[in-house]
Amino acid sequence: MPLRLLALALFLLTAVPGFGPSMAAAQSGPSSAGDLLATIGRLQADGTVADAPAGNEVRTDNMTTRLVADLATATPGGTVTLAFVQDIREGWHTYWRNPGDSGAPATLAWELAPQDLAAGVTIDPVQWPAPEAIPYFGLMTFGHQDQLVLLSDLQIPADWPAGTVLPIRLVADWLVCAEICIPEYGSLALDIPVETTPVPADAPTLQLIEAARAALPRASPWAVGFNADAATLRLATDTALALDRVSEIRFFPDQPGHIENVPEPVRRAGPEGLTLDLARPAEASAPPDPLTGVLVLTETLPDGPVQQAFLVEAAFDPSIALETGSQLGLARAALLALLGGILLNLMPCVFPVLSIKALALVHHAGGPRALAQGLAYTLGVLTTFLALAGLLIALQAGGALVGWGFQLQQPLVVALLAYLVFAIGLWLIGAFELAPAVFGRVMGLGQDRLPRHGLGGSFATGVLAVLVASPCTAPFMAAAIGFALTQGPATALTVFAALGLGLALPYLALSASPWLQRRLPRPGTWMVRFRQLMAFPMFATAAWLAWVLARQAGDQALLLVLLGFVALGLAIWMLHLGGRVARAAGVAALALALLLAALPGRLPAADPAHPKDGLAVPFTDELLAELRREGRPVFVNMTAAWCLTCLVNEQAALSGPAFEAALERHDVAYLVGDWTRQDAAITSFLRRFERSGVPLYVVFPVAGAPVILPQILTGGLVLDALAGAAAGIGS
Repeated sequence: MPLRLLALALFLLTAVPGFGPSMAAAQSGPSSAGDLLATIGRLQADGTVADAPAGNEVRTDNMTTRLVADLATATPGGTVTLAFVQDIREGWHTYWRNPGDSGAPATLAWELAPQDLAAGVTIDPVQWPAPEAIPYFGLMTFGHQDQLVLLSDLQIPADWPAGTVLPIRLVADWLVCAEICIPEYGSLALDIPVETTPVPADAPTLQLIEAARAALPRASPWAVGFNADAATLRLATDTALALDRVSEIRFFPDQPGHIENVPEPVRRAGPEGLTLDLARPAEASAPPDPLTGVLVLTETLPDGPVQQAFLVEAAFDPSIALETGSQLGLARAALLALLGGILLNLMPCVFPVLSIKALALVHHAGGPRALAQGLAYTLGVLTTFLALAGLLIALQAGGALVGWGFQLQQPLVVALLAYLVFAIGLWLIGAFELAPAVFGRVMGLGQDRLPRHGLGGSFATGVLAVLVASPCTAPFMAAAIGFALTQGPATALTVFAALGLGLALPYLALSASPWLQRRLPRPGTWMVRFRQLMAFPMFATAAWLAWVLARQAGDQALLLVLLGFVALGLAIWMLHLGGRVARAAGVAALALALLLAALPGRLPAADPAHPKDGLAVPFTDELLAELRREGRPVFVNMTAAWCLTCLVNEQAALSGPAFEAALERHDVAYLVGDWTRQDAAITSFLRRFERSGVPLYVVFPVAGAPVILPQILTGGLVLDALAGAAAGIGS
């Protein structure tokens, strides 16, 4: 008796809702309530706890528990269905094999004599009926009310002698709860005669067992797959279901901790099948693969509700779109786009344009035209963003597999953009004093006085800012753009407008605030030096774009674009000289530069370049699927040569001895998808994860759902993700 009290006290400290930690949390440790209940059962089996002889019925204040069979007399070689039956007091309940947020399931320990086991007597695992969802003060538990019947089939060997008795013993413990929870236990015994002719049990017992067998979940008639991210687990069937009369759908997973139990799933039915979206707990580990459980559909019929339960064994399927964008919502997506646009101003090819434009306000702080300049610049940014977004939406509507940055997959666009930033760099450094003649009316960048057509120049500067920013994906942008491109045109354009507003906002705020303008540095010779300094980020951008072109079309393309730089410089110089002949020569040189820009697009695509360490292999869907079947963890890096964020991450976190050692130590396959030129397979992969551009980093653990890493990587984050992938838990 003292031992029983000690076990009860330990149970209360670890399991009872409102008294200690929740059962779901306690089950993972060695002192869980389930272990305690099992310990009580083992002690009882040893005779140290039981205080009454075993029979086929145990009565407590809260339930009656009995052990019955469908045969009063069995036969050699036959099967007997055993039923563990609990008639539960009204208002009380017990728990399913996964109790949900709190509780503990019943544990059944069958006992057979050693000689019976040696003779080949076996008992199959317990078959559980579908549970009910039982709410409890903000928690959701899975359990059974009124009556619980657990079935197990016993097989008698064919050579079992007739005229004998087969003794069955069962040690069971369970938790029964209402406003309080009480652990209970009991020993049950059933002696089954074995004769040459079977004799069925009495009619009430047969009816009870047949009803219990009919209530067992049956195999799902549809194939079911799942995908998951940090917030959502989505189940999807491969067959459309008629759900007109279905009032409730609930999925009960076999293993706890992978979904939030309280909110009901969000269901969607379409011609391709049924999808269920289930919320995931914070810090949830990767779901098992396959994910097993019971799917319960409740139909409302004229005679009342009818439930159907199906056993689900869902295989991980990355092609199931999670549609995180649809959960994001327009307001949040627009806010993320706004923040991402603001951060784009810090990119090395955008910052010089913005800073030189801001210096134009030094002479005009508080002037009446300052706000007009800011509005013109903002209009240029918004117009260009919306034009790019409209073109992208139109291409996608036409079936093209394109995403953000699609224009930079064309060698001609890359070459022309390289020429543009190279020419701006020449002007900024003062190599050609062409501000009034060429750049003053076109760009309006940092001149001594605002030109006559300064508003047009500010508009053009906004256009330029968007063009040079397009290779970049700032934090917050990926989810917002992914949302935009899965919605209708109006929603998509709204998000892109927010992105453009974010890019324009710093200069717009400066131009609208005399207070901020008065805090700009006073004019002086430093402005000339600063303007010249800003030429070098532009030269660096031009060099980088030339390298991108080489990655797209090979070394010949690099030579062509470098010759184009020479032709462009010659054109600017000849136009500066003036005169009919010089201008004609300048136009010819400019035409030559444009011709040289167009030629790389006619060259064959270059082979994708890969890290020197040789650990990376080109991405293909087939290779990814093969590696997943082998059970290997996989790290997928979707990148492009024109993606600055990608290049920074590859230098900071995806190279070096530590990264290489982690790949080898954890046997992680490293797949690189190069999106420098258009690739339909990579675009399709991006779409699976609700992304429209690079970078995208996905870790596939040995089992379970993939994990998407942030766009900005650190070495420690990547190493932890690789270790987690090998352990099968993601990051």
